[in-house]
Amino acid sequence: MKFAIGDLVIEKKHVQPDTSYSIDKVVTIIDGAIVVEHHGFGFDGKTHGEVYQSPPGSRGWRSAYQRYQEEELFTLKEAEEERKRMKEAKTKLNDEFEAICWQLREKLDKAAELVGEAGALAKAHDKEFYDLKQECMPLYQALKAGGWSHSHMQC
Repeated sequence: MKFAIGDLVIEKKHVQPDTSYSIDKVVTIIDGAIVVEHHGFGFDGKTHGEVYQSPPGSRGWRSAYQRYQEEELFTLKEAEEERKRMKEAKTKLNDEFEAICWQLREKLDKAAELVGEAGALAKAHDKEFYDLKQECMPLYQALKAGGWSHSHMQC
């Protein structure tokens, strides 16, 4: 078994490149399941223990223990290595995006110009895009495919 009672562990799904993560402490191992309680938080390889303890009988006290399988957890060292790997991959992706960002801006500027012209045509006939739902559907679908949310239209 990789973990022992008293070890500090991090749930794998909580490790992200630029965020803090919750640290748990192994309290027991039952039938191969690792039982942990909240210990504190970590970021950039530094750990900060929690000073607040839920009073016995409270909801926090009752739900303080979680059960995991070994493959769901990282040691502190493994978590920091994974976070570093993820951060490097994120930086690489951001650099690659910056290299082609000018192409994106160019295409969006052209699209904005065409949409502006279409809006002017509609306004000249006392209509708005709201009145042209079917005609605007390809534009809406293209925006949605690019990650734009309809709720962002008014924000």
